[in-house]
Amino acid sequence: MEVDGHQVSFGIMPVVDASNAPPTPILVIVYWVDVLANILFFPEWRNYLPFGLESWNWISHKTPPLVTGVMQRHLISYAEYKEERGLTETTLENLYDYAFNTHSTALGKLTTPTAVAVLFVLVVIIRLVKMVLLPKFQRMGRLAGRKTHGAAWEAANEQRIVKFGEYVFRLIYHSGLCVYGLSFFWDKGWWSWKDGGHISLWSEYPHPVEPGMAWYYLTQAAYNVDALVSLIVLSFYLKFQSPVSSEGKIQTPIKIGWAETVRGDFQEMAIHHIATNLLIVGSSSVQVIRVGSAVFFVHDFSDILVDLSKLANFLKWKTTTIFCFVSMVLVWILFRLYLFPFYIIGTIFEYGYLLELLRIAHPLTYRVHNFHITSLLILIALLHLVWFMMFVRMGYLLVSKGEAHDLSEHKKGEKQNIVRDGEESKKTS
Repeated sequence: MEVDGHQVSFGIMPVVDASNAPPTPILVIVYWVDVLANILFFPEWRNYLPFGLESWNWISHKTPPLVTGVMQRHLISYAEYKEERGLTETTLENLYDYAFNTHSTALGKLTTPTAVAVLFVLVVIIRLVKMVLLPKFQRMGRLAGRKTHGAAWEAANEQRIVKFGEYVFRLIYHSGLCVYGLSFFWDKGWWSWKDGGHISLWSEYPHPVEPGMAWYYLTQAAYNVDALVSLIVLSFYLKFQSPVSSEGKIQTPIKIGWAETVRGDFQEMAIHHIATNLLIVGSSSVQVIRVGSAVFFVHDFSDILVDLSKLANFLKWKTTTIFCFVSMVLVWILFRLYLFPFYIIGTIFEYGYLLELLRIAHPLTYRVHNFHITSLLILIALLHLVWFMMFVRMGYLLVSKGEAHDLSEHKKGEKQNIVRDGEESKKTS
């Protein structure tokens, strides 16, 4: 079959008449009831419904699970790798060859035990690296602030210094992954209109998983798990206290509250991180990794300017802040408000149906998981719009009042005066 000048082949799923299937939102609700019922060892819950509801069309449909509902490429486990090559021992050379030279291994799907174990190790490594590097990056912020504004600035801006270290790490991460993404995806068809453009995100599904793609996904997943952990650490404090207060009242032995370093857009960022992690696992599970890699790249590229803007504003380098802010907004419009919704999400509506049409996926399985992924992507696109409106407010304050406010860090604005040696801070709104 030919679609937009490209040959696509049929899968092995049997022809299924889904014309009488319930609406997709109902399918999704019943699907999750089935998932929960299976967890609770109650798979036959329909049989206990009153008034003959178990045979009602909206409830009777069962969505086949991913393992049988979507034609997927077999991913080689390490045991299969050894068996294929007649290996009897595990050596570092064998492990290296499996991890970095073998296509379509279990590392390419984040729900396999192998990938979960590697992901856990990567998250631990990132946390350990940050324990070593963040104090050094914070020291850089102290020196830069002290050199520009004096020692009094350092004493009055401890929160900024803590966040400065975090964003230096993020800048290095986003820059490194962006460079890797550019080099790895440079000759890939889905970024080249000449080689097919966005239809290549779907053609030849299920796609082979190159080692470079598997590790790209694992690294991105590890960072996003760490980003969620870091958001929680920076946003809350935990304090142990006596179960009896000084006034003789009973109180909880653990007190949890908002930390001084909490972001002004904590809610938006928490939703974004949770949705992103769900998307990473979900896209990996159904092996739509080309779409997932495109989402990663669009975010990494635009986040470089976000990190630079925040670093400049933390140090109150006004001219640098303005330059980085304007650059960030322009890149945000191109990558987050154009490419992300119209190129990436748009291709799901334009070509995603091929998985069902070509019998690569069971119709009900496709509709349920397409709903999951599309809903999360649209949610993230809406968050991009919310942040853009925040940028517009920041730009207005910059032009009308000459004040650089990072509303994503300080929802009600931030102090504009710079504390220098011999001066005291004055609070502003």
